[in-house]
Amino acid sequence: MRRARRRSRRRSVASAFGLGFRLAGQGLDRLGISANSRPLRATVEIAHQPPRQGLLRRLFGRKPLEPGWRDYEIAAARYLEGLGFRSVEVGDGGSDGGVDVRVRGKLVGQVKAHQAKVGRPPLQQIAGVAGAEEVNAVFFSKAGYTKTAVEWASTGEVGLFTISFDGDHFDVRAVNRLGDRLRP
Repeated sequence: MRRARRRSRRRSVASAFGLGFRLAGQGLDRLGISANSRPLRATVEIAHQPPRQGLLRRLFGRKPLEPGWRDYEIAAARYLEGLGFRSVEVGDGGSDGGVDVRVRGKLVGQVKAHQAKVGRPPLQQIAGVAGAEEVNAVFFSKAGYTKTAVEWASTGEVGLFTISFDGDHFDVRAVNRLGDRLRP
């Protein structure tokens, strides 16, 4: 019984915060302040809060402050908003079918914040999802792509981007022609 109450409280607090963020976003939109009003840039700035875990070690230089995978997904979504896409959705981190960012009816995308280069299979996966939904596919990678992945992406119609963190902002760069030509 106690567990059920705790879960119920957590859900109600989480939904209250979600509602608050949605209402704040709507209020900013009414004032004419939105991410879409900014000029197009390759650099995407987001607020970065380092994790609390191991903070002392990180502060004393043993480990650099590095954003988490969720920060990379949010940065990718903001980059798409900067390109002019509206209603960019970020996955909730659960079972999302390989889709981390989505613009309904226009595109699906995956974001990998791994240290290893991305190979062909994850690109084929997102291309399959995009084909089933009849939308464009994009892929964001922190470490870059293997040569075969880049070659396949050009024939498989997947826009490739690299995304890197530079101290206080994210840099997003197109890797192939499809990434360069991506527009709403």
